[in-house]
Amino acid sequence: MEVDVKRANSVWNNSKANLHYDYEFYDHNGMLHNISIGGVLEVDGTVVGYLYLVNLDFFQSMHFRSLCTAYRYRDQKQHEQACWMFSNVFKYFSVLVGRHRDTKISLPEFALTPRAFEGFEFDEDNLVLDPIKLPKIPNSSKGAEVFTRICKTTEDFRNALTSFINRVAFKDLSTTWRSKFSNEVQGWGYFSAHDHVALCNDLGGMLNAGDRNLIYYTYDLRQIIDFFGLDHDKLQPVTPHHPLLDAIEQYKLYRKLKSIVKDHLEVSE
Repeated sequence: MEVDVKRANSVWNNSKANLHYDYEFYDHNGMLHNISIGGVLEVDGTVVGYLYLVNLDFFQSMHFRSLCTAYRYRDQKQHEQACWMFSNVFKYFSVLVGRHRDTKISLPEFALTPRAFEGFEFDEDNLVLDPIKLPKIPNSSKGAEVFTRICKTTEDFRNALTSFINRVAFKDLSTTWRSKFSNEVQGWGYFSAHDHVALCNDLGGMLNAGDRNLIYYTYDLRQIIDFFGLDHDKLQPVTPHHPLLDAIEQYKLYRKLKSIVKDHLEVSE
């Protein structure tokens, strides 16, 4: 089968807005419960925004409570999964405790505390996002927006996501950007099948995502690596399981693959 070089090159067309994104979620019997999303938003080849949203609803749910129980006790069915979640995903959070909420402890440490949840409810004032240092990223504008928020509800989480894309990528909802970007933000991920499902749910469902001029489908960088027979071990991105840091690493991989694949296609012409 011959590769349509012109069409293949259009995948890397920088006239579109690109959202390089990653979710952290809890998979409970095949149901995805969103914890957080991170993203790097690129327009015309320039990074214009960084996104990091946390869904407070998850920390107030019975799913999180059951993970905490499983984390404490080795005989629990979910113990291995819970240990992985606390060691990788929840390590970036802390909790403010005490009468005046003046004592800060890591979320994994809090979950192991006896009677930790007696009279305790998570809210946006006692769940703390530990500070992270953003690495330098290619083609990032000096005015790139960093949008971080703990969202009170799942609805707030979804509204914050769509408003960020509209505000930062398009500035407004005029017909100017509709024609320029062909009603589409291009999604990019890595092993992104589940991430795309989560994103579609947050954008109002698969069919509605396209109608709202947001992301309709996601290119998977791992599939591109496999398709062109590239060395996965050499290209695999570092994934610290922080959604924004993961998205940044994926963006760096995207730029590297863009150069490799273009060279490959030019030779094929």
